[in-house]
Amino acid sequence: MSISDMRPIHVDGADCLNHIYMTLCNYWNRKYEPTFSNQWDFHYEQASNKKNVCLGAGIRVVYENDLEDLFERYCGITTEKLEFSDFHNFISQTENELSNDRPIGIAVNTFWCPWNKDYQLVERYHMMLIVGLRKDGVLCIDSYNNLEINVMPYSLLENSICGAWKYGLQPIIEIDDIRGFLIESMQRAQNSPNEIRLFAKAIYSLDIKQEYAAYNPNIYSTLWDVLLNRKLDLISGSRNMFSLYLKYMAEKDGYDFLASYVPLFIELSNKWNKVKMILLKCYLTEFRLMDREKLLSYINDIAACEESVRLSLVEKL
Repeated sequence: MSISDMRPIHVDGADCLNHIYMTLCNYWNRKYEPTFSNQWDFHYEQASNKKNVCLGAGIRVVYENDLEDLFERYCGITTEKLEFSDFHNFISQTENELSNDRPIGIAVNTFWCPWNKDYQLVERYHMMLIVGLRKDGVLCIDSYNNLEINVMPYSLLENSICGAWKYGLQPIIEIDDIRGFLIESMQRAQNSPNEIRLFAKAIYSLDIKQEYAAYNPNIYSTLWDVLLNRKLDLISGSRNMFSLYLKYMAEKDGYDFLASYVPLFIELSNKWNKVKMILLKCYLTEFRLMDREKLLSYINDIAACEESVRLSLVEKL
């Protein structure tokens, strides 16, 4: 397939690095769903005797550190850092990769990214693909933000580029032990309900103003600047991504029963999103004792639901 045929892939809840790999999988006809096998978890570490520690800092998102390994193992996509001496050398190497129908992954400063909402406003780290070169700039796929083929002028790219990677293909490691692979996914979530309950208890004493201190629309900031909001966004998205994993695994012989669990994980994704929205509403209005009690109960219900779903899945496996 020619790189000109490459099309953006978007999945709700995935971060920008995931979107790079999913788009590569679609381009090279590889299935990305097995890499979502470790998305279902929840880790919360309660701060002890520490003042001014945000609740969001206690939520640990484990899976975000091993994407490169997951996509190499289950999709056969290898990743290698692209070293370049200067911008001219970077463009030369990019041109060489593109001539062999291989895109380049780049990390950029969003302050210089013209289609990003942060453009000329704030600096953030973001990742995307270069899929072509033109006289007026590079052609980029940034499917975290849109499904367009975006053009970044060379002058802006030179200012914004923070790093680059090239990709290759190798044989896929086939999943021989499907049951074992599924059970391993369930084991990751074994202690999640208890940690969700710890998180719920911490909500009761939450300093909502401190938690959302980074959010100030008057001087341009977004909810992404609020660590708690960002972590809950990832937790909500992880349940959606796990539903896609189960949907994929349900196609395997003897595992069609997994399809019935897909709506449950979509519902869990929506529930976590609701937690995020309730907290925002409480910040914008008032976080009363009654609100804290209702939210604690709601999160505990999520914990019970996740526990019940996991036990049911393990029993059927």
